[in-house]
Amino acid sequence: MKTIGIIGFGNINQEVVRQAVASKKIEIKWILDRSPSKKAKKEVRKEIEQSLGKKLRFVKSKEKLHPETDKVDVIVEATGAIDAIEYLRYKRNELKWGNEVLFVTANKAMVANHLPEFFGSNNNDVRIEAAVAAGLPLIKSLSEHIASDEVQGMVGILNGTTNFMLDEMEKSIYDSRNQTYDMVLDESVQRGYAEPGGAGDVDGQDAAYKLQILSRIAFRTDASPSADLIRGIDDNKNFDRVRSVDFIYANKYLESTIKLVAIAQTSSKVEPFFLVYPMLVPDYSNIANIEGPDNYIGIYSKYLVYTDMQGKGAGPEPTACAMLADVFSHKNCADNSDEKQLITAFRNSDEIYFSRWMVRGSCYDRPGVLAHIFQHFETKGINIDEVFQLQIGEIGRKWTAEELDFGNEQDKILPFAFTTTKASLGTLQEALSTLPLDKKNAKGQKIFPNTKKLFAFYPVLERKLDAGGLQKFVIEEE
Repeated sequence: MKTIGIIGFGNINQEVVRQAVASKKIEIKWILDRSPSKKAKKEVRKEIEQSLGKKLRFVKSKEKLHPETDKVDVIVEATGAIDAIEYLRYKRNELKWGNEVLFVTANKAMVANHLPEFFGSNNNDVRIEAAVAAGLPLIKSLSEHIASDEVQGMVGILNGTTNFMLDEMEKSIYDSRNQTYDMVLDESVQRGYAEPGGAGDVDGQDAAYKLQILSRIAFRTDASPSADLIRGIDDNKNFDRVRSVDFIYANKYLESTIKLVAIAQTSSKVEPFFLVYPMLVPDYSNIANIEGPDNYIGIYSKYLVYTDMQGKGAGPEPTACAMLADVFSHKNCADNSDEKQLITAFRNSDEIYFSRWMVRGSCYDRPGVLAHIFQHFETKGINIDEVFQLQIGEIGRKWTAEELDFGNEQDKILPFAFTTTKASLGTLQEALSTLPLDKKNAKGQKIFPNTKKLFAFYPVLERKLDAGGLQKFVIEEE
């Protein structure tokens, strides 16, 4: 029977303990938890102890672990703290357990911030499958099944929480529920998909950490992406969150939906692309049809051509299941060879191009708005393609107070949308960030309300045929 020690006793590791007890193949020797006194934890502990038929042993500090009597086969960590790597170092050094004891983690932030340590020459004692899309064997597939192939690109959904939120927002528009962003965030917290406030999920960072880990295996890069390459569905300093009306414009005019897409792709240049962004995805694509908290990844490679996977990505159950699969695994999951040169950078935002972009803004229902925007975009070298305005009586024609509250001027302010032709990510961001919002029209009237973050924008993700006739999602090069 395998023996395990557990670090952290939050939702994920509580489920790990439940599944370990149910398997009857694992003995839990100790649980290290800094704050075991919370009421919810006590209730779960009581439930598990009743099922187990004996008390669980809790310790509050790693210094309480004895090198001899507390040695286990596997340590399972799920704290979410970047500095949790100190537990791995403590195991190797102070306790002198080294790689005789396996270290299993679901902590994508820790792994992404310490890539060289997890993928270096001393990583034979770590498993990280649960850190990326827990319900999908992505790490194993990239490091074993596709290891002999040449990965050319990856595109998919790596955050189940935001996919659930976007899916609920879109569905509710047409069944009269019209759930706002705040409503679906609250529901995702209640279901256990997100922490209160959605920290790490809604800002795109969770998906970015996962893509960074996958990029390390696929492209051998230890690089960290710049902040300009990561944007979630909310919590951006300069741009608005995803709102229900954005789905209406995407559905009606561009036959698309909105997904938080993670994409990495090699190119003719040394550095690969890296991008986590809410994007307009065509209705016919596999990505568009991923519902609820599921994750999806499509991997393009030289010989296998295309491999895709879909599965549960959010919630304690699939994560715990993936962690216990690692517990029973004894084969190294990461490439630690030094034969290939590591890539040390990702492309910057000025080098990432899309053929089309959709921009949604808010303005007063007055003449002069579009002329002002067109003139400003022209100075930045960006062409406006189409302009969309919902008709009187259509859902989304006016902002509702629940969706976006403009106070006493609520009825005077309308959403609108337009598309641009080919432009780089950096150029579009700069154009929207520098658009003068205090401009008045020919009648001396203000055309924009007094508020920040008036605009949201989305790349339009399109398929194109490569030289071999394969349809691929692409980020264009200049």
